[in-house]
Amino acid sequence: MPETSPTATAEHPTPRLTLQRLVVEDFGALGVLKTSTAIGEPERILTCTLERTYRTAAEAGVAQRYERPAGPQFVKVQHGLWTCQRSWFARGGYRTFEVMAPGHSQIKFHKGAIEEHSEGCILLGMAFTPSGISLSTDALARFLHYTRGFPSFLLEVRT
Repeated sequence: MPETSPTATAEHPTPRLTLQRLVVEDFGALGVLKTSTAIGEPERILTCTLERTYRTAAEAGVAQRYERPAGPQFVKVQHGLWTCQRSWFARGGYRTFEVMAPGHSQIKFHKGAIEEHSEGCILLGMAFTPSGISLSTDALARFLHYTRGFPSFLLEVRT
């Protein structure tokens, strides 16, 4: 996958964010969404994240496996570098971004507190709770403010 989108230029490179998964629990994969800055500068945490986990690779449609005491867990967006395109979240009635992951569609960044609020999307929050994340409306506003003006960005997913 290319490091820049077709519309990027030397003066305006494609923005890049990082989703770092911190822990995979039976109630979802918890992580942080970080901004990328100039080389040598530290990344900043933008929001917390929660992704739905699945019991089988077939349910998730991928082979990104995490071992858990209760059995393996799978997530839809595998490790790697993905393009995210500006999109519309119909159920929420707002603009957001969609992760362009092969074999999947409609994997979007949106509000939610527990993994049941997602069908494989990336939920945004400002804090972790015993069963997910909280302050999702605030986190979405922060994410949308940070990405204003971006038609797309690159998302690095890692553990």
